[in-house]
Amino acid sequence: MKKKKIAIVVQKFPVASETFIVTKVLNLLESNYDVHVFAFSKSKLLGHFKVLASYKGIEDRIHISPIAYKNNFIKLLSKTVQCFCKALF
Repeated sequence: MKKKKIAIVVQKFPVASETFIVTKVLNLLESNYDVHVFAFSKSKLLGHFKVLASYKGIEDRIHISPIAYKNNFIKLLSKTVQCFCKALF
């Protein structure tokens, strides 16, 4: 059976104040889902989440948007989703 793909879109990942997202990602991975996290900006906190950082191949599952539109969230979201869909499929 093919793994179900799940995309999680966030502003930044991982973030210390949003540990529930890290927990959700780890639980989904452990449940055999193909999870990818898409963020608009890069976080330097991956090392602070030791369980997440030690997960084999986690860096391949975190995607940072190459597009930087200022003050236009809808355009940024649209273009980012397009880029990410190309990366997944």
